[in-house]
Amino acid sequence: MTGPSGASFMSLFILPFFACACGMGPLIFAVILFFNARRAGKLAGSLKNAQSPAINQLRPGMGLVRLAGAVTNVPSPLYPQDPQPQALLRLRVEAWKESASDDHMEWSPQADKIKATPFQINDGSSSVWVLPEGLDKSFMGSGVEPSASQIENAALILQVSPGAMMGRRLRYRLWEIRKGQHVSVVGTVTQPEQGNQLIIQKVKNQPLIIAPGDIDAVSTEAKRQTNTSRVWALVLGIPGLAVLCGSLVWMAFTLANLFISGSQSSHLPLP
Repeated sequence: MTGPSGASFMSLFILPFFACACGMGPLIFAVILFFNARRAGKLAGSLKNAQSPAINQLRPGMGLVRLAGAVTNVPSPLYPQDPQPQALLRLRVEAWKESASDDHMEWSPQADKIKATPFQINDGSSSVWVLPEGLDKSFMGSGVEPSASQIENAALILQVSPGAMMGRRLRYRLWEIRKGQHVSVVGTVTQPEQGNQLIIQKVKNQPLIIAPGDIDAVSTEAKRQTNTSRVWALVLGIPGLAVLCGSLVWMAFTLANLFISGSQSSHLPLP
């Protein structure tokens, strides 16, 4: 008696290997979602613990603060000719993607460009400068659906590639912050070595959030992202882990059977 040929040997592992691959896919997505949930949860905790002083109460070393106020000064607007100076502009372009079998269709990102310049906000008590470099785009709110002229102007200011604006079916979201607009800011209070003006900016291991509207909406969005990521991590992770473990046990069982069969055939008496 002889053991299985190379082809038959490989065929024994096709199904368990395929099952293993099927389990790995959801598990990888679950791990990504798990870390997203951790990130959003950490941010939600930071927002909860951040101080909410009036601007005239800001001091260097206060750490993370939550502020709200009106944009009062934009010294270097994104488009100098604009009568309402613009401090921040973001345009996201998505295209509708369809597979050959039409069984997988979704909106896929084509471009997501943002540009911002330092600006000053005032809450009625005093003013403070905000440096937008390094802001978190995930918590800017839902944006608005822009008009054709807004899309054209934004694409020009942000220098969006013409290729990103081509497609049978596109959709756009626009975010703007202009002088006079009410905004919420979460950042760290700092003071330059030269000068006595305080600045709100991003520092290492701390977030910087700039969003139109009220700060409570930012906290709500952080909690929503945390809960959504956790739920999907469980939905994908538990079945993926079960399939992966089952396929590994299957492979181990198959190898054990082959080893036993080979051992028995080697001890059979020769004719």
